[in-house]
Amino acid sequence: MESSRLRMAGYYNSLARLDDSVGQILEVLRESGRADNTLVIFLSDHGAHIGGSKLTNYEAGLKVPFILHAPGGPGGEV
Repeated sequence: MESSRLRMAGYYNSLARLDDSVGQILEVLRESGRADNTLVIFLSDHGAHIGGSKLTNYEAGLKVPFILHAPGGPGGEV
């Protein structure tokens, strides 16, 4: 059980570090004056294999992260 909890803690730590890193990139773009003319695309694979969800045809096994920021484009759409 502890091993599973440690893996999940590591996974959430990775997410927090990723979030901080993306924030730093966006901040550098803002500070440099390039934020308004830069297309930012973030995508990934399914991430860590936790609980077998990656190997199924359920939502967790099919969907992957994808975020697109286009200055002047529509926002908040899924």
